[in-house]
Amino acid sequence: SGRCDKDCAYRDHCRYQRHMTRAQSGSIDFQVCNHNYFLADLLHRSKGQQPLIPHYQAVIIDEGHKFLDAARQMYGVRRDRGAIPAVTEDVLTFTYRKGESGEDITALARKLARQNTRLFNVLDRNIPESDYDDEAERFQTVIDGKAARHLLNITEQAGILAADLLDCKPLARYRGRREQARWELKNITETVGALQNHNELVYWLEKPPAHRGGEAGQTALCAIPKKLNDMLAADLWSRGVPIILTSGTLSASGDFTHIKRTLGLDRLPPHRLMETSKPSPFNHRENALLYISESV
Repeated sequence: SGRCDKDCAYRDHCRYQRHMTRAQSGSIDFQVCNHNYFLADLLHRSKGQQPLIPHYQAVIIDEGHKFLDAARQMYGVRRDRGAIPAVTEDVLTFTYRKGESGEDITALARKLARQNTRLFNVLDRNIPESDYDDEAERFQTVIDGKAARHLLNITEQAGILAADLLDCKPLARYRGRREQARWELKNITETVGALQNHNELVYWLEKPPAHRGGEAGQTALCAIPKKLNDMLAADLWSRGVPIILTSGTLSASGDFTHIKRTLGLDRLPPHRLMETSKPSPFNHRENALLYISESV
């Protein structure tokens, strides 16, 4: 359902919960996870929340050339255009107990959906004409005064709707969906609230093109911190834990300048860094062919 809470009737019998309890114990010598889960643990620690991984003494980050993309995903914010309508449309289907009209809930849900539509209409208009390309998937956009007001309104209205849903009395069969809606609205409040840090973020719109005559994917407002390299330096590289970054494509002709700059490793004193680059044992010359079509 997208959430897992302590009130779940199956929690004590859940294999996933048993696995997580064991994985977070001190009995594990080595743990393997993907970049995103490692960064999620890092963000939990930076916010003073419970870690997802037990305290560790060393880290090996394999496929290190992909680590920056994972960091942009985890430190960034993404809000799909269709997320709010999906929640509000579900809320509008609730049926309430006798004596409960649900009119206030209905009005709030519709108001939230309208704010979402207005926000993305403004963002579409803010795409510079010079940047618009039917084949492109990412477009620069601007958070002007109108867009900022819509972001603020969405944050406030999603919070109010979540609180009102807690006090409302739908029929029993809608209670699970109500809790799911409240969880979604809390997520909306947090992510849209984060999008209001205008001076600290770089924004763009993602508009996936339609494939084979189908409908295009959902438009999304995305943002990443302007100083992501400084944040990684503070949250990860400066913690005193030995870390190895390894990959077949981290350097350019043995030079690590680019990866150090983008990941914030250049913020560390030189004596904290060690570099090594080895030539590939693969014989490219004898294992490569170039095909040139005669029809072109």
